[in-house]
Amino acid sequence: MDTKDKKTNTKKNKNFVISEPLAETDNGMLSKIGLYWRTEYRKGWIKDMRAVLK
Repeated sequence: MDTKDKKTNTKKNKNFVISEPLAETDNGMLSKIGLYWRTEYRKGWIKDMRAVLK
């Protein structure tokens, strides 16, 4: 069962959990980088999204 996180407005599932840095970004940015972030996260390339976005 998918649930929606109120801070990020992003669907969560057992395979992917939204991290703190994403919660600090705006929803417009999230919609653009959402798929990219999930793909790169699984590859292990992105360790700290907060540093990437600043």
